[in-house]
Amino acid sequence: MAASPPVEKLATELDPESEQFGLLYDPTRTDDWIESFLTIPNEHGTIVKMELYPQQRNMLTNQTGRDNTVKGRQTRASSLILARNLRRMTTNFGLNCFVMTQDDPTTQTFRWRIKHHLTDLARAGLKYDIVMDNENELVIGGLENRFIWASAEQRVAGRAYTINIFHGSEAAHWKPENEGVLVGGILPAIPDPPFGWADFESTPNGAEGLFYNQVMESRPIEDFALWSTWFYPWYLEPRYTVDTWDDNDLPQHYYDMIAEMRRTFIPTPDESYLIDEKKLSMGQILWRRLKIREMSRTTTPFLQEYPEGLQECFLSTAESFFASDDGQDHLAVHRLSLRSPIQRLSMLPFRESIVQFRGSNLSVWETPNLAIPYAMYQDTSKGGTSKDSDPSVIIVLNAKTGHMVAKLVVKATPREVAEMGCAIGQYYNMALYGGERDAWGSQALDRVRELSYPNIFYYLDPQRMITERRQDPEPWIYPTEQNRDRMLLRLREGMFDHSLVIPDQATLLEMGAFTWVKLRDRHKLRGQGKRTHDDHVMALAGCTMVTETAARARPRKEEAQNVTIGRYGQVIRTSKTGPKPWMR
Repeated sequence: MAASPPVEKLATELDPESEQFGLLYDPTRTDDWIESFLTIPNEHGTIVKMELYPQQRNMLTNQTGRDNTVKGRQTRASSLILARNLRRMTTNFGLNCFVMTQDDPTTQTFRWRIKHHLTDLARAGLKYDIVMDNENELVIGGLENRFIWASAEQRVAGRAYTINIFHGSEAAHWKPENEGVLVGGILPAIPDPPFGWADFESTPNGAEGLFYNQVMESRPIEDFALWSTWFYPWYLEPRYTVDTWDDNDLPQHYYDMIAEMRRTFIPTPDESYLIDEKKLSMGQILWRRLKIREMSRTTTPFLQEYPEGLQECFLSTAESFFASDDGQDHLAVHRLSLRSPIQRLSMLPFRESIVQFRGSNLSVWETPNLAIPYAMYQDTSKGGTSKDSDPSVIIVLNAKTGHMVAKLVVKATPREVAEMGCAIGQYYNMALYGGERDAWGSQALDRVRELSYPNIFYYLDPQRMITERRQDPEPWIYPTEQNRDRMLLRLREGMFDHSLVIPDQATLLEMGAFTWVKLRDRHKLRGQGKRTHDDHVMALAGCTMVTETAARARPRKEEAQNVTIGRYGQVIRTSKTGPKPWMR
């Protein structure tokens, strides 16, 4: 006779102080539950006790209810999520667990894994009554918990019911034509934490698509986000070292090769960094060398399948706009400068009025120095607050040192962003204010001039000087492809010669994903209404051009000294000079 489901035992049989009760219901003992009851096939095809590895233990610790997991190949992330969710499904009532993978065969493999674990539980005396079991559903009787199986090859899913638990596996490899509609139907069906749990996990697959967007719009990339991203490098996996080969019966030439590699081992600069900073062993480095050599014969880059850092895992170095011809990733040294902002401001004054930033959206790494000139550039979007809307980005640079000192990211109309830009510019000694004169940028420029901002960047286009015989510069930069290329190439040079210092993770992550293909297709993608994920890149590129002019000018101190700002951006004291341009 089948044992009663554990949830029924809770009310009739189990002592809340007993070890069994704690094993089944204590939320901090999921690891004990997994290792006590479950088995799993290993790489040799043998069924063994499921013992958790370092990455899996970290995943149990790093869970918020809305989690993206960026991981390497064969690191057992999906196995951990399946096991953890099974514990929830066998100790609660009335839950729907929705599992979606990249294709139908993988979905059925996951279905088989859950059935295998249910057999594990039955063997331990925890037998559950399965009242429905087909390729689409598995229902646990008594508890009325339902597993729902689906794949990203479908076009519609998840709209007919509440989804208490969601597991999206290898989301970076879902079909682009389906992923938007699928996720649009699934996410609204998941209750907010702690009543709903959602996980996306995947190896990277380029700097586009659903999973990349999920990562870019989550913590720690976005400060105010419901989702969190957790990155797990390949070297957390114990198998990924040649040291494990000693325990296997391999052909002799393998051992001869490794012996010679050990004897002649001299680490490259990037290997030295991994050894010194990440504490990798020689065995791990040699495994890495062999795997890089193997992956070089394919179209898939090593760092995509076996990521080492969140900033560089979404593409190959060879495609990167910020890699030199020899393949060197010039962003690597800049990642050493990453640090958190010292302030996040939600408002600043412009003259005697207060400008709101729609939340604490101004990140500050360095407060103004009255002896320093500053440059700023606004990459303007058309506005809109939907998930598919691009934000506007303003970046401020110290014109003398090239340090990035502040950044505003906000979804607002061009004119509203211009008002925010005037306040930021005043805060930074009336920074030289530049932007692009496309349709949206022109609206922002009009507002900047209406507000009589005193330090606008003027650009003299050499081509217009020749063809139109003009000598007068125009405010901001004309949005020609030639000007965009000029800005981006200057930024590229600044990154190569280290004349810029970028402390912001979101900016460097976007730069790491910026490719020559994106440069070529940027205008076409925007014309199609697609997100290009290059707002930080373009704002920084424009700022490098504005900085060249700002560095030659003396800082404008007068109006910047009229306001005293408190710790959280509030106005402590102002002087009454000039008219009030507008009130907010």
